[in-house]
Amino acid sequence: MVTSASHITDLPAEVLHNVFAWLDPASVLTSARVSRLFRDLIVGNGTLWRDVYLLKMDTPAPVEGIEWEQETLDLIKLDTIFHSTTTQDVDLSQLEFVANTCIRILSRASHTNSLENLYSGSPSANVAYLQSLFGDGITGMAFLQQSGLFEHIRSGKTWYGRGVNTPGEIRRKRQLSAKLHVLYGQPILNYGRTRSCKTHPYAVSRVYDIRGFTEENRWGPWNNDGTVDWEKVEAINIVLGKNVKGRWPGGKIFDEVWDCPFGGAYRGAFVPKTEPDDDELDDLDKRDPYGVSGSWYRIVCFLDYSDFFHFNFTTRNVPDSVAMPPLHAGEATRLIIMEVKVVRIEPPGPDDHPSWPVVHYEGESRSLDDIFDDNANSDLRAELSLVNKGTVRMTKGLDVRWTSVSVFDGQERWASEGVQVGGPKSARGVLGTWFDRDHDPHGPAGPTAFWKARDQEDPRRALREGVRIVRGDPSWVGHLLGDDEDEGEEVGVEGMMVFEDDIEEDLGSMEEGEMDGLLEDQEREVADLAGGPGNGPSSS
Repeated sequence: MVTSASHITDLPAEVLHNVFAWLDPASVLTSARVSRLFRDLIVGNGTLWRDVYLLKMDTPAPVEGIEWEQETLDLIKLDTIFHSTTTQDVDLSQLEFVANTCIRILSRASHTNSLENLYSGSPSANVAYLQSLFGDGITGMAFLQQSGLFEHIRSGKTWYGRGVNTPGEIRRKRQLSAKLHVLYGQPILNYGRTRSCKTHPYAVSRVYDIRGFTEENRWGPWNNDGTVDWEKVEAINIVLGKNVKGRWPGGKIFDEVWDCPFGGAYRGAFVPKTEPDDDELDDLDKRDPYGVSGSWYRIVCFLDYSDFFHFNFTTRNVPDSVAMPPLHAGEATRLIIMEVKVVRIEPPGPDDHPSWPVVHYEGESRSLDDIFDDNANSDLRAELSLVNKGTVRMTKGLDVRWTSVSVFDGQERWASEGVQVGGPKSARGVLGTWFDRDHDPHGPAGPTAFWKARDQEDPRRALREGVRIVRGDPSWVGHLLGDDEDEGEEVGVEGMMVFEDDIEEDLGSMEEGEMDGLLEDQEREVADLAGGPGNGPSSS
């Protein structure tokens, strides 16, 4: 006669292992407190904790050296912290733990080759987990808003400490929060309990402050020691994200980069629709670990030079320790398509990571904005006599550094420095700065970003698709009338000057069919913009 076990503790250890492996991490930890038997089966059992972790998360590569129990306990702690329901309940003393753990989780994200994916990255359990974690809109946002930029906003002061003399521990926490915000991707444009404070003017002030462009930081988003200045990258992301939202609302090629939390911000996230066969790749592309060759979208923003000069040089005797006040000034935005090709691969230099090569590239760029812009149709090439131009390399801190110079009429004109967010072959792309190739101390300079285009994608058609998508959404009209500006502030839109308070009145007074006409005009305008090159120092 076969008798059933009278209690779960009578089950064989192998069966209990399989039972625990299907529980969520918190339940496994709770089970360890039920009995001594369960505790002995669970605590210190790396194989069990690995199974519990992998049921919820991506399989990291490589898996050697991972402390599975500690990694899973960190997930439990992270979930507990994010259960806070009000801003007052958020334990900001946990910022370093939260940021480091989330960054580590994202760095271990992997993907499938499913075609049912966002362009910004194939499905990832780690990304989905982080998206759910930050989806509450309270706890996650609090940890994303601890950089110096948000402290400047919270201070309510026009003039605020720039951070050059900030103690190391405070600066480290600010940098971690900024890095987490950049990896999150979706820039926080409105801040405060009522979301009435705009972050953009503070970010503009930081990005265009010429004091932030020095020989020591290579005029780029770097600290003097060669590490990434994530607070500067955060400001760049806010400036570009706001300008893209205002100019191309609903544009698919932009939303998948600036409107998908954590999307594509990890190594190897860019997945071509069709993987080329080895015999279709030349030797250089096979050896290139960064995935350089191909088509890249690029965004460049810049101030009118009179605004740039007035902001930087008419206010005298501003101490280096003091940040410039928020800047309310309009910017021009240019969209570029770059076609680049690897031309040479060299061993790493003394300032590079010893395990990663230096890849040189050449190519061409053309504008998608204005057919009369000669700058946007310049050659983009690797400068043979200058080491740091037209190259992709890995820093000692394992950050991917892009440098380039644009050539117009045979002369080098604009240069740029950037960091690839998420690592090599990330779909999130590169954020950085452009500037005068000779580092003119009077500028100009500004922010830029570029990210890889899908296989065989027609950029002009992609822009038109974005317009068609938003055309039927009445909220889009707010973008045309400037509803993302400060209340009561005058904003210019295609020659119109309107007040936010008058938007409803303006819309209510439209004759029948006038709304459709406005949208059709805007669709034709974007179609025209998509039909040819544009203005500005856009291909640097």
